[in-house]
Amino acid sequence: MSDDSAVRLKTFSGKEEDWETWAPQFLARAEAKGYQGIAEGKETPPNNSEVLDPNSSTNKEKIRIRKLNKTGYSKLMALCNNAKLAFLLVKKAHTQGLSNGSLNEAWNNLKDRYEPVGIESVQEVIKKYNECTLGKNDDPEEWIAKKDEIRMRLQIEYGKKDYEDNDFKASVVYDLPEEYQAQKAILKDKYKSMALKQMVSMLRERYHELAKDDDKDQEKALIATERERIKGKCFHCGRFGHPKKFCRNKNDGKPDVIVPGKQPQGQQQQRRGFLKCDYCGKGGHTAKDCFKKQADERKERANMASEESDEEEHIMMAIEEKEDDSIELMESDEELLSYF
Repeated sequence: MSDDSAVRLKTFSGKEEDWETWAPQFLARAEAKGYQGIAEGKETPPNNSEVLDPNSSTNKEKIRIRKLNKTGYSKLMALCNNAKLAFLLVKKAHTQGLSNGSLNEAWNNLKDRYEPVGIESVQEVIKKYNECTLGKNDDPEEWIAKKDEIRMRLQIEYGKKDYEDNDFKASVVYDLPEEYQAQKAILKDKYKSMALKQMVSMLRERYHELAKDDDKDQEKALIATERERIKGKCFHCGRFGHPKKFCRNKNDGKPDVIVPGKQPQGQQQQRRGFLKCDYCGKGGHTAKDCFKKQADERKERANMASEESDEEEHIMMAIEEKEDDSIELMESDEELLSYF
């Protein structure tokens, strides 16, 4: 009897498309727990009215089957708890001898409701197994789980024994698409010594990398589409083809600093693209903002100041010379008067 922890079993959804994968899983669990034969009618539990002596060797097997029927019926009811119709089909599975519930009756009720009318041939299931491949955007864990469910059907329902673990892992490696070439090259030589869980972990790492790349590509495509749609100029850098919010020259995402009386930076740059200086002949500014003109004006003012300073100095020298001449004349007049 295999370990039950190795069999993962979800509750039944009540959908017909989920039955073909869920039913084999339940039978696998039933086999692990020992009540598969009861569910399929190969073993019949004794009636509830029958009194069994636990000390009798002939009754021990009947007691065991009775307990397994009760355990299996309770488990099946719990697994169908989320599907109203399936739960009712299990709940009404009472026979005259098994008033507390018959696992075989409950299982047959579910099969009559959800089992396909046309039974799939083994070739059709094998075809499903071979066509179950991994797409670029598919989660490898979900893909492997789905492929494993089909493998279980082949083993349990059709008795196919050539789908063992190593064969299954080899099929997984062989079916990996082009996006997983690096992982495929590694697993080709190591899949036999690796656990299936390790393989899934390696493939999921690559899956997340591909998902990130897809997000980046979608973002670039969105930006390109938005730029194509916009035919005007950016109010930040003045260039065509994108709005201000997609501008790569933004100040680290900070808003433009608006100074009272001045235009925002983007509008200034947009306006400067149409300007030409009448003074120096260069573009991007007017004569009043021309650095060359301002420098020349400062130089001219300095020269004028220097010339004015020289002229004042000449005038002072001339005044001083005239004063000296007047003093000499006065002295000579005083000398003449002294002779009389």
